Amino acid sequence: MKSDARSKTGRPWADANETGGVEAEDILRATAISIGFRAASGDPQGGSGGAANEATVDLRIQDAETRSFSAQRFTAIWRRETGEIAGAREMVFSAAVVSAGAPISLRVSAGSDAARRDAVNRITTALRGRSGVHGIRDSAAMAAKEIVVTLRSQGAALGVTLAQVANAVRDATYGEIAGEILRNEEEIELRVRLPEDERETLADLQRYRIPVGDAFVPIRAVADLTRQPAPTTLSRLNTRRVTTVEADVDTAVTSGGAESAFIRQSVLPEIQQDHPDVQVQYGGEQEEQARFGPALAQNFALALFAIYALLALAFRSYSRPALILLTVPFALVGAIAGHAALGLNLTLLSMFGIIGLSGILINASLLLLHEYEMLTDQGIHWREALPEAVARRFRPILLTTLTTLLGISPLLLETSLQAQFLIPTAVSLGFGVVAGSVLVLLAVPAYASIAAGLGDRLRGHTGSQRDPAVGSTCVQQA
Repeated sequence: MKSDARSKTGRPWADANETGGVEAEDILRATAISIGFRAASGDPQGGSGGAANEATVDLRIQDAETRSFSAQRFTAIWRRETGEIAGAREMVFSAAVVSAGAPISLRVSAGSDAARRDAVNRITTALRGRSGVHGIRDSAAMAAKEIVVTLRSQGAALGVTLAQVANAVRDATYGEIAGEILRNEEEIELRVRLPEDERETLADLQRYRIPVGDAFVPIRAVADLTRQPAPTTLSRLNTRRVTTVEADVDTAVTSGGAESAFIRQSVLPEIQQDHPDVQVQYGGEQEEQARFGPALAQNFALALFAIYALLALAFRSYSRPALILLTVPFALVGAIAGHAALGLNLTLLSMFGIIGLSGILINASLLLLHEYEMLTDQGIHWREALPEAVARRFRPILLTTLTTLLGISPLLLETSLQAQFLIPTAVSLGFGVVAGSVLVLLAVPAYASIAAGLGDRLRGHTGSQRDPAVGSTCVQQA
């Protein structure tokens, strides 16, 4: 579990070790605090870069098998108890072990900086008003103050260049390397710069003298110095400046997909009315789902077409395979109900379970219609054959449902961290096979009776007997 805190750029984080003051010593196993860089999870020595204004607090709590609460619940309490920290510009709480990115990630670009900043402000304002959304941040908000040098005409007349003044200001504030010394087998750079009390304000720097010809003149005589915000990093997409807006969500309240849809449907149209050139691209989890979702749907459609073709060839009928494939939507009913009951979001792993569940329901429908076909081939009227087929296949379908449910129940009840990734798949299979099997026993006979009823009407007009659900034809003889 991790909490990343960042103060205003350039301001040291003196009190970072007080971040996340939750009294939870009885469940904590380890604590790691990193100030000045972002550490690898749980390892204060494994820094991945950063600055003096960044701090990270890593907590390792009891294993999932020995605690009665979820990591997400602990993170929510930690966030609530921490509250607002004075001087903090960004605070992110996370309990994710593996993440594809922030649940909400928007890349905002526009033709002008003013339009982009206005769009970012309106998006972040809208997200702050949404329940369950927290940790809202954007890349532009972490801008640092930079000194802008503007060369005056007097300086140009004296032969002073903009680079000369800029380098002098940099040396005065950041320092120039004067040499290196060896300390504890480490090379340490020696930088020479002005004392802090002589470089603290712009007025101090404007009094700093630089060489011009054979004399030294103050900077204010040749250039103007101003401070203005500047981003610490510059991101561009198709030559346009991009600002990234990210936020986290409480999955018990909302989801990244729902909030991204809210921005796309409610906020973005209003922004584009004022700034038509504003564009928003989705990243993070939404980008990953958009990348794999269409491919998964396409492959699933190809699999259903292959199933239909094989059934049509085997049974020499176009209607019967269609009746069987009509059971596929039933897979969604139980899967969605199961996720709603357990408070889970539908993910790609959930879709994997639904695809596998579709095969189970297709097999159950196939067995039911095959029994119905055998009864009609024996000369039994379809009105009598349908209830009889359901009665005969009820036990095999029930046994298939129970064995499938019992087989995946250990995974549904597992609380270890390693099993959390597979639980959505198990929920889709477990709840879906129960609801789907019940619906197969009810809906497939209904579909078959509709098809047979249409066949009775066709026989009345054409003088032939044809059972649409079976695909056999008998011609009446005079």
